[in-house]
This record gives sequence, structure tokens and C-alpha cells, in this order.
Amino acid sequence: MMRCLSHFLIKRNLYLKSNHAKAGMKTIPELKEVVLQREQRRLAMGKDIGTIRADVRNIEQLHFEAKCFGFSIDTDEPPERGGTHTALDPLGYFIIGAASCFLTQVAREIMIRNLNIDTMEITARAHYDVARTREFSDMIYDLRLTGNETPEKTIELLHAAENRCFPHRTLSKAIPLTTNLSLNGTTITSHTMGPSDSPVQRAQTASTPGS
Repeated sequence: MMRCLSHFLIKRNLYLKSNHAKAGMKTIPELKEVVLQREQRRLAMGKDIGTIRADVRNIEQLHFEAKCFGFSIDTDEPPERGGTHTALDPLGYFIIGAASCFLTQVAREIMIRNLNIDTMEITARAHYDVARTREFSDMIYDLRLTGNETPEKTIELLHAAENRCFPHRTLSKAIPLTTNLSLNGTTITSHTMGPSDSPVQRAQTASTPGS
């Protein structure tokens, strides 16, 4: 039997430091400059391997404490799965992490490309087999943007974000990831990345300027 994880609505709110009324995503000027400088360094370097470390310890039953990069979060399971329901379950964090990472790359690309996007929201749905295979079958993102930007540039933004998001590129090697993109309330495209994409196709899209 297939079930859906709950919808996780993630809103990115970045704060405008200057007082002028400029259209577009709200940004902090000096931190936007950090994004642009980091992108230049990324394009200039060859292959570079990074590491993310997480330390997890058991508190009680299925309640765990996890630490990463100086931050601490708890995970647990609901009573019907043997937990004490003191925190969100690990799969919830998994989907939130994938969706928020994808939205982070959307925000980066908006800044790099200087696009007229005002707001962004994403809803992520992941389908998985609870009973037998114990694996995800697919994921669907509903990406909602508003702003005075053209559909063509907004679609280019989507593909660039897909190609620079670590979870998106990794998960799409195993399962289909579909993104439904809407601009100002109108759906303008639906795109799926999945295991059927060849390594050559991935290499070509990853090397696209600005991606």
C-alpha cells in the first residue's frame, strides 16, 4: 500500500536591509555578494570533495538527538510506530531537507541571474511503500514563484536549480523527481529527472553556464 508523506510547505523569507522599494526577491546586500563570489570560485575550481558530519545518539525508545554544524535537533516516531511523539520523524526531516535544499538553489540562481522573482514556495510529496519494498517510488515538487519575470527565464531557472542541488541530482539517479513550476499562479512547465537520464545527459546539463 502506498502512502504520501504530509505536505511540507517551506517558505524562504530573506530580509531587505536597504529601504528602497525594488521589485524582486528580498536579499541582504552583503550576503548576496557572498553568493556571487562563491559562485565565481565554484566555476573556477575543478572537482572538490566536501564532507557533512552528523552525530546521533539515542535518548529513549525511538527518540534521538542529532547534532550537525553546531545545531541540534530531535527526531522521534509517533505512538503508532512505537515512538513517544516528542519530535518530527526522520523521514519528515529527510523530505524537508531535500525540498529546502532545492529551494535554496532556486534562491541562489535568482541572485546569480538577477531575476525579477518576488516570492517562492515549494510543496514536496514523497510516495513510498510502507509494507514490502521499504523504499521511495517517486517525489513531486510543486514550485510556486511570483514576480515580473518571463516564463522562459523562469524555466531556465528551474533547470539550473535542478542541476546544482545535491539531493535532487542524487535522488534522481534512483527515483523520478518531478517539478511542477508555476509563475504568478499559472503552471508553465512540468519536468522530471530520473534514472533514465544517461550520465552523458547529466554531464551536459551540469555544465550548462549558470547551472
